[in-house]
Amino acid sequence: MAKANGILNISANFNKQFADVFSSENRVDLLADLTTVGTFGAYAYAGQLTTVSADTETNNGLYRLKALPHTDINNWSKVPSQSDLATINSQLNSLQSLAYAGLVLP
Repeated sequence: MAKANGILNISANFNKQFADVFSSENRVDLLADLTTVGTFGAYAYAGQLTTVSADTETNNGLYRLKALPHTDINNWSKVPSQSDLATINSQLNSLQSLAYAGLVLP
């Protein structure tokens, strides 16, 4: 699919004068807000990135909408953080060490 051109052409930059996201679709407080009907209205789109910022440490993070509707939590995927990836890498290295030692893995 080719890139869709927007309907508003702007040849300027923006100087924000407040400490918040530029577009309200980019941040919600709670994970549950991702699936609330009124959060994005009719303007959610596949590929959308939204940050959950005021929930539990586990739920906070960057989420990508894989498919519509946005009201289905299964359509949202949490993007792994750097620490998540480091933990996964460490676990894989441990499993690899066990495999090299000749232990049978399930």
